[in-house]
Amino acid sequence: MGATLHELGHLTHYWNNTYTNPNTTVSYSSTHLLLQESFASYVGWYLGEEYYKTVGKQMSNSALIDITGNNRQQWRTSWKRGDPATPGEYSPLFVDLTDNLEQEQQMIPYLLPDNIVGVPASTIWEIITTSQNWAQCRQKLSQRLVPTYCTSAQLETYLANFDEWFSYPDNR
Repeated sequence: MGATLHELGHLTHYWNNTYTNPNTTVSYSSTHLLLQESFASYVGWYLGEEYYKTVGKQMSNSALIDITGNNRQQWRTSWKRGDPATPGEYSPLFVDLTDNLEQEQQMIPYLLPDNIVGVPASTIWEIITTSQNWAQCRQKLSQRLVPTYCTSAQLETYLANFDEWFSYPDNR
């Protein structure tokens, strides 16, 4: 089910930026692949979690156990775009803004520092549908999240991982 919900995330993003808002300057096809895949992963994770809660399935508090297959908690900044073995464009960028998993408490060194929780889907939707590249997304995250959901320092610590990923020429 997680894969179907992931693809639904692509469809809603595409539909919004192609048909619902045809005059937008942010087309789906020109949106960076990491933003596309991270949003689709967020949709797959979010809707999957909601579904499993309604049917009484106990959700895990472990970053390594994910019934939806979309939380992407094992993502690393060293993973490269387009690499089938370690697909770097599938990141937890948006999942980590909502989930209540504190990766640093998981005691697994490669997990991202994540002190941000509770960002609503509507805010993530606003950010993804108006961001075409990392610079735009980063600016909108700062504008929309600070100070309501996190401090500037918390956001900068979290986004530093993505700054590193985007710094590699192959990932731009």
